[in-house]
Amino acid sequence: GAGFIPKNLDLSIVDRVERVTDEESKAMARRLMQEEGILCGISCG
Repeated sequence: GAGFIPKNLDLSIVDRVERVTDEESKAMARRLMQEEGILCGISCG
């Protein structure tokens, strides 16, 4: 991650945080685009 928590993040609605590698995140963003037509960045992976 970016190494910081954004001020606009409401942690009261977060159930859990998943750590993934950059490679995993890029692969999932690619998969979402190919399979679901969802254009997203690596923060969505």
